[in-house]
Amino acid sequence: MNSDLWKLASNVTEFQFNVSSELSRLKTSLLGDGNREALQQDIYLKLNSTSDVLGNMELAVASLETGLVSSRYGINDLNQTLQSLMHNVTNMTGSGARHVAFEVRLQKEIHSVQMGGKLIFDTLLYNNGGGFEASSGIFTAPVSGSYIFWAQVMLDQVESYLEIYLVQNGHIKGKGYAETSKETVYGVVSITTVMYLSAGDEVWFEKWKGSQNIYGSLYSGFGAALISS
Repeated sequence: MNSDLWKLASNVTEFQFNVSSELSRLKTSLLGDGNREALQQDIYLKLNSTSDVLGNMELAVASLETGLVSSRYGINDLNQTLQSLMHNVTNMTGSGARHVAFEVRLQKEIHSVQMGGKLIFDTLLYNNGGGFEASSGIFTAPVSGSYIFWAQVMLDQVESYLEIYLVQNGHIKGKGYAETSKETVYGVVSITTVMYLSAGDEVWFEKWKGSQNIYGSLYSGFGAALISS
């Protein structure tokens, strides 16, 4: 657009020069005419009128150039705003404020979790962010932030108990306990806690002691979600 404006301004200047040259030629050729003064006055009037037109055209060109400069500033401001928004979005999606969550459930009953064994369930419901490894039962934080963890584990054994731990990098961060009797066959161990994880931290649930039997049919499960980064 700027090159077109400069081309228009150049054409205007060239047109003005051509008009002035032609008028000078006419004045020179009419010096011997008896109506020289009247013709000269008429030529001067036409020249002034043409100059006014050219002046208006130049003002229009200048106005367009000013508008172009203003538009450029506006575009620069818009670009800066868009870059700022893109930076914020990048921070949100690349630095932690994206949706990270998983949940796993147990469909088939377990009878063989030993003391200190990780709870590995068979039905992965979702794994947003890809942090959970179903085969090992370990969640690896893809980004740093505050996470909420929860577990609901049902034991299926009369007059027994079950104790599970929430473990971060080998350190116990939470405990849950339940027991059963002859009247209450199904006890439920429940843990809910919030803790801060650095990217790469590993978290899992493990059985500490108690019943070997963990009830399935999707009653037992655990999961986590990023709540802030």
